[in-house]
Amino acid sequence: MSELLNKLRAKLAEARESHVYRKESVILDFTEDLVVRMDELGMTRSELARKLDTSPAYVTKILRGNANFTLDSLVKIAHAVGCQLSTHLTPCDREAMWIEVMTKSAVGVVDTAPSEIEQCVGAEEADELAVAA
Repeated sequence: MSELLNKLRAKLAEARESHVYRKESVILDFTEDLVVRMDELGMTRSELARKLDTSPAYVTKILRGNANFTLDSLVKIAHAVGCQLSTHLTPCDREAMWIEVMTKSAVGVVDTAPSEIEQCVGAEEADELAVAA
């Protein structure tokens, strides 16, 4: 049993290094974020289709990750749900972590505890963010 499990782990590790796996991972991340944002807005597929000037069938294709995404289409989709598209290159030996910071001008008050920020960016950067806010 453990030999089979080791073989499966090796195959999974090999797959994670492939271009197809990395590409599909990015598509999955984008479509999951899109679904979450649509839920936050109470936006239907039909409403998104209208904003994109396309068919609901194409929106379904987008949400399934079957669309041929281009930077142009990603920017349009993000804008349609009131977002901006952000990209970042992370060296392969590191893991990226995104932090969204709400500024006073956006919400009136920064609603994140300093300890939460500190966990993500470190004490020194958290202090600088607190002073800037």
